Amino acid sequence: MLTVNLAHRRSGLVLYAPSMILAMCVLGLLGAVFVAALGVLISLPAARVRQAQQSLGGAIMVLLVLPIGVARLLPAAWTGRVISDAGNAAYVPLVGVVACVALDVAVVALALARFQRTRLIAR
Repeated sequence: MLTVNLAHRRSGLVLYAPSMILAMCVLGLLGAVFVAALGVLISLPAARVRQAQQSLGGAIMVLLVLPIGVARLLPAAWTGRVISDAGNAAYVPLVGVVACVALDVAVVALALARFQRTRLIAR
């Protein structure tokens, strides 16, 4: 943002739309909740901290690399259409927020179901 605004000073201040700023803040919070719940799920069965760290790192790597790999396998016509539709749609941030909320609810519910304090204290 800073670079664009410095390069194009004469055309005025360039900012994201307020809805996009709100979506970025909400998605950041939802992403943090997801990673925390995933960390709980992974650390519960782990015998050592290092094992939990390596498992969580591998899970996050898969979650980041898998969409890129799937996108590369899709036909070019599909990806081109998705990109052009996403550029014209104002509902994309809303869809992202709803999908992340659903994913967070599922992962947090699973973590709460698997977390048993009495079993952890007995270790």
